[in-house]
Amino acid sequence: MWYTGKTRNRNGVAIIVDGNLKDEVVEIKRKSDRIILVKLMIDEEAFNIISAYAPQIGLEESTKKAFWEDLKEIVQGVPLGEKLFIGADLNGHVGSTNAGFESVHGGYGYGVRNEGGESILDFAVAQARKDAKKAVREARGKACEGLYQKLETKNGEKDIYRIAKQRERRTKDLIHIKYIKDKADRVLVKEDEIMRDDELISNTLFNEESMGDFGDLDDTFDDTNRRFVSSIRAQEG
Repeated sequence: MWYTGKTRNRNGVAIIVDGNLKDEVVEIKRKSDRIILVKLMIDEEAFNIISAYAPQIGLEESTKKAFWEDLKEIVQGVPLGEKLFIGADLNGHVGSTNAGFESVHGGYGYGVRNEGGESILDFAVAQARKDAKKAVREARGKACEGLYQKLETKNGEKDIYRIAKQRERRTKDLIHIKYIKDKADRVLVKEDEIMRDDELISNTLFNEESMGDFGDLDDTFDDTNRRFVSSIRAQEG
């Protein structure tokens, strides 16, 4: 038996383990005179057993708050993949209805929910949300790790090239064009036709014949950039 308590005949909780399993106990945590945890390794699987005794109704709110904070801390210290069992006198009635707490209340309670029961359900919901977020983080971490390992292979190199090519295509104006018309006023909708027409327009605009006479070029520059500009030949009036 493992026990935690400070004052005789007040508070105190314990966990009794079968003699055949005493050598399997690998960790003991005495959080307070109201909470104790015993961890066992059985067939390479971890089992965390918590015994707790919640403050009774009528005690100071600070005492109740301290208990739930301690319980939350010791529960969150249990790795997500390990088994967890909480055997406790939580001094509350969760009631027969599970309205608002469907995710943690199976609907098999009885009577009317009281203040203590409300605290129990609030704790269960908060812990379930934390576990869900933790599970998502771990899943994302494993997914990223698997992705990095895959990218280091030959197939991964092909995937990188494919992703880069897709990103490069997204930067082109072509992806934003629904359709255009060619010089014959024919609507082009196929990508290869649009690209050929775009190339034709570019060549037409910038070939030597269409460039025209821009006049002499002045060697004009400023302190930071050197550039050529056309001199103005036209006279006013």
